[in-house]
Amino acid sequence: MTELLLVLFVTLLVFGATRVPALGDALGRAVRNARGASGAPPARAGEDRRGSDGDARETRRDG
Repeated sequence: MTELLLVLFVTLLVFGATRVPALGDALGRAVRNARGASGAPPARAGEDRRGSDGDARETRRDG
């Protein structure tokens, strides 16, 4: 935890308070683009991997 705070503090010192939100936004877009390129379905806020009836979906493989 201390390491994370140190990294965030150094980032704030290097880039300044005005550039840090823009860096976070660019990083978020890059992650979304990478997920889209990998074929993974986009995650939606507040949605988990459960079906509409609330039960977790389970896949069985025979063999």
